[in-house]
Amino acid sequence: HPQNQLDPGILSSLCPGGITPNYAGQCILGDVWTDSAAQSILAQHGYGMDSSGLHSPYQNFYNDYGGANTGATVMQALLPFPQTPGIIWNDFENDGASSYNALQAQVEKRSSNGLSLLANYTLSRNMGNAEVGRSYGIYAPALNSQNLKAEYTVTSFDETHVVNIAYVYDLPFGPGNHFLNQGGRLMKNLLAGWQTSGILNYSSGTPLSVSAGGNPLNNGFNRANIVPGEKPLVGSWKNVNRCQGYAGGQCVPYQLLNPAAFSDPGPWVVGNSPRELSDLRVPWYENENMKMGKKLFFSEGVQTELSVEYFNVLNRVVKNCSPNTNISDGGSFGLA
Repeated sequence: HPQNQLDPGILSSLCPGGITPNYAGQCILGDVWTDSAAQSILAQHGYGMDSSGLHSPYQNFYNDYGGANTGATVMQALLPFPQTPGIIWNDFENDGASSYNALQAQVEKRSSNGLSLLANYTLSRNMGNAEVGRSYGIYAPALNSQNLKAEYTVTSFDETHVVNIAYVYDLPFGPGNHFLNQGGRLMKNLLAGWQTSGILNYSSGTPLSVSAGGNPLNNGFNRANIVPGEKPLVGSWKNVNRCQGYAGGQCVPYQLLNPAAFSDPGPWVVGNSPRELSDLRVPWYENENMKMGKKLFFSEGVQTELSVEYFNVLNRVVKNCSPNTNISDGGSFGLA
């Protein structure tokens, strides 16, 4: 989780509702640290004066950030590690927690009457507040690392339903089988020895998260606010990469996500959207791989097999099913 995070208490005390009271309608955390109002804030937080006569977090802060009015902000001065710009990741932290619960069922039919079948089903829920071992690689990092309880949601790779089916079926035709079983070697080579097999995979879509502009805690991002009572999905995933029309020769994509279900909290307010939204997911994954084979019989102990394999036999097109999920992007939010 991010280590150089602003204390949320400082954000709420200096900028309640996203602005500093009686201060130009904006949050003072984004202002240059050498301004008179900013200096007053630093003095109130107990920062002494450096050799330049400025209240600063440490003696050489002024020189480290290139002197006065060069972009260093009040937020930078108030960070736990003001000497380091940006985010700090700890590759060896062990604050992550996760849980996985599942109901699993399996059906197996051993080879009989030419059919072998193995099918399994998993109903599961994967929860966590982190997802990989290295902090900077987290798919959905903590917005507030001081409140990891609020970060505990379904993971970005959670799949509620998973179904896998594998089968082999010898078609019951030709000599030695149930149907059309008259004739010699010629009929056997024409009708018998046909076999079909396949591996079918189906799984629920994974969750999405909805972000917003701003960087209120110096963690590099923000999340949207949830609007109660509004459904997040308004379109059909079938319309991904399709145009509902053209304007000025440009494709007008379909709306997938509902802009009314989310709101922009503003650059200095922490959004209340969960890390991942369980009720907003990409479509199901569906894939069928099949094989058709034919045995040819030359003599009692000599035979060969010809086969054709079909991958993604139903030609299910894998589309980019990730619409714009930044509520701050205005009219482009939620477009496929």
